[in-house]
Amino acid sequence: MRSRAINYFLVLVFTPIILAGCGTKQSLDDAQNTSVQFVQDMINGEYEKPLSKINWDQEHLVKDSVINYFEILRYRVQSEFGKEVTYKSLGCQQNILLSKTNNEKTEMLTGEPGVKYCLVQISDKYHFSIFRLSLGKDNKILSIDMSNDIFPIPHPALFWVIGVVVMLCIFAFNVFVLIRIYKSDVTRKWLKCLMVVFLNFPVIGFKLMHGFYFTLFSLPIMGVGFSINNYLDSHWSFGLPLGAIVVFWRIKNNLYRTQDDDLFYVEAADQSNSE
Repeated sequence: MRSRAINYFLVLVFTPIILAGCGTKQSLDDAQNTSVQFVQDMINGEYEKPLSKINWDQEHLVKDSVINYFEILRYRVQSEFGKEVTYKSLGCQQNILLSKTNNEKTEMLTGEPGVKYCLVQISDKYHFSIFRLSLGKDNKILSIDMSNDIFPIPHPALFWVIGVVVMLCIFAFNVFVLIRIYKSDVTRKWLKCLMVVFLNFPVIGFKLMHGFYFTLFSLPIMGVGFSINNYLDSHWSFGLPLGAIVVFWRIKNNLYRTQDDDLFYVEAADQSNSE
């Protein structure tokens, strides 16, 4: 009876959390699609479509001014990239905490709960840039602007050649130590496995757009991390497999307590009690 009550309690607690998470993800996915389509229609000169997606409740917005702003952004894109442009969403983040300021623009962007911030990448064969958009609860556009920077597309081959060999070696070593733990007779194997999986630091990484970086306390899982989703976020990283080194050294030198040791201690305790 008690276990059934606990199960009901867990269902009541976690069901709203799961549903809220699914709803948030769906809302962010819709915001991404809206942002990409908005930028694409604007650059193609189909202004009626993006105009219909703007939040016109903002007092400072005037239709002619908005169209003029669209013309400026469109001219910038066509002069820098030409007419063959590729569009890609770089994701959205939802504003949860309010940030009140005296700046009117910042107030518009961050003063309303549920505001989503989205990035859209535009590129040709040689360059790319970023559009930044903010959307309200109903996914209506609150603001849009384009980065002042036009970035050259980096060479991905160099990106992978630098770190892929080291990443594979570290990952292979961690897997090797996990297998050694599994085949050994040490106690509390789960604790040793957690050390191997998570204790990989300090970390050296390489970001496609920014070059090398170093951090002391990041803990990449299994010693490696990478992303090739887009130019801004593409990176690889690897950490010193500190946990695997310590565990492997202690297993190799028989410094861990084993199941045989436990059996010996139990038998010795039984003999002392019988005496």
